[in-house]
Amino acid sequence: MFELIQKHIQLRISEQSKVTKTKKVKGKSSVGLSHLLSEKLKIPITNFDAEVFRLLVEFIHCGEVNINEDTVAGLFCGASQFEVPELPGACLDFVERCVKLRRTENIRFHAGCFKFHAAAKTLVDKV
Repeated sequence: MFELIQKHIQLRISEQSKVTKTKKVKGKSSVGLSHLLSEKLKIPITNFDAEVFRLLVEFIHCGEVNINEDTVAGLFCGASQFEVPELPGACLDFVERCVKLRRTENIRFHAGCFKFHAAAKTLVDKV
């Protein structure tokens, strides 16, 4: 998660330095780094449902989250992508319990929504 934020800050700094160079050429004063960092940072998170991402942030913040059949695939893929320790294991444990109870239909459906993600294949293989 930190790497994602750092990447976007560096991208903003790079874009701002291009603008600064253009402004200096035109004879205007440059915008300082403090102004750049005081703005809100918006990082687009695509391919993740808002609720799943909220749960992922909740886990990072609180260290616990309620996993259900509708969110386990997104949480597993998100935890894998953003390198959140312990959550992938908890998701796999939940999936194993669902398999024993023969409650995998929703998990399969939601895992299909994450077919772009390598971790989803691991989940599908379990169900």
